[in-house]
Amino acid sequence: MAKNSNYYLFRIELKRIKPKIWRRFYASGDTTMASFHEIIKDVMGWFGGHLYQFMIFGNSFSSRDDALIGPTLDFDYEDEDAHKYTINSFKFVKNDTFTYTYDFGDDWQHLIKVLQLNYEPKQPIKHAGWGIVAGARKCPPEDIGGVYGYYSFLEALEARKSGQPSSGDDDSFFEEILEYYDDDYDPEEFNF
Repeated sequence: MAKNSNYYLFRIELKRIKPKIWRRFYASGDTTMASFHEIIKDVMGWFGGHLYQFMIFGNSFSSRDDALIGPTLDFDYEDEDAHKYTINSFKFVKNDTFTYTYDFGDDWQHLIKVLQLNYEPKQPIKHAGWGIVAGARKCPPEDIGGVYGYYSFLEALEARKSGQPSSGDDDSFFEEILEYYDDDYDPEEFNF
């Protein structure tokens, strides 16, 4: 890795969840914010298919041509186009923070902190312009119903493993999710 690399080291955490679900990762400063969204999906473990928004220094950035919006919906965008800005565009300094929201229905809010500028990756770069350094805990399942749904899912999962009834046991939604995960969802698991 060349000296004075143009990588930033970030820490991202899922807000309103305890214990914390977080990752430390790096990304190239030349990455567009639309591509940064794709990196975050991979870093956190989201599958995709939902809208997103960054809030940086009081301005919002999202994908203005996202196919998820659909041709029949008319949105009056106030957001800046995430394809037109790179990480370098913001001239971040160490300890700057900003937010990223994924899936407006479930409202997964993330806090992102700039840990280091000119980061030099210690391990070989496996992905194009980014990599994961550390983290803790598994990302919630997609479309689980946000923070409340996630905690209800964990309660139903624990009840099923222990053979005890829970408020989620009679809910067909959680039964379907539990069948999909086949009881092997471990919220403490983290692999990178």
